[in-house]
Amino acid sequence: MQRRILLAIASLASLGAAAAGSVLTEDWTDPARNRVLPVRLRLPQGRGPAPAVLLSHGLGGSRDGLGYLGRALAKAGFVVLHLQHPGTDSTLWQGRMDVGAALMAAV
Repeated sequence: MQRRILLAIASLASLGAAAAGSVLTEDWTDPARNRVLPVRLRLPQGRGPAPAVLLSHGLGGSRDGLGYLGRALAKAGFVVLHLQHPGTDSTLWQGRMDVGAALMAAV
């Protein structure tokens, strides 16, 4: 999967002006792990190849996080991919809350 992500970033970094300045929010599929990979892609203005940055949220975050940084990097001429990590996003806390609620109900 890492190789696919890097290849996707390399391909996106060379996109032409047709998509310049775009923000795309998509769900990619990881067939090897049978899961969805939420992403947000920001393309800079202008034509030709551009350097790329992969933004990785922290524990409990999502592709919606670090928007300020993604916007600034795209404005500076970078292709920016916000990658959401399944299992370490906001769903991480849902199971823990259910356990806590069950314990409180049992008391």
